[in-house]
Amino acid sequence: MIRIAEALLEREVLDGAEVRKLIDGGTLTPLAQTKPKNTDDPRGQVITPDGPMRIPPLEGGTPLPA
Repeated sequence: MIRIAEALLEREVLDGAEVRKLIDGGTLTPLAQTKPKNTDDPRGQVITPDGPMRIPPLEGGTPLPA
């Protein structure tokens, strides 16, 4: 159980094959290290539309009380 808990702390998600491998005494392959994203890269920015968000009107008039 400790090995499964440690693997979950590292990976957050385990599939059935990974759990079985840990139960059988095996080890999981190390996760690939990803380098941090460049903050100057405009492709990683969230672009929001200008102006207020428009919500379509409800069909049939006003909503009924809950």
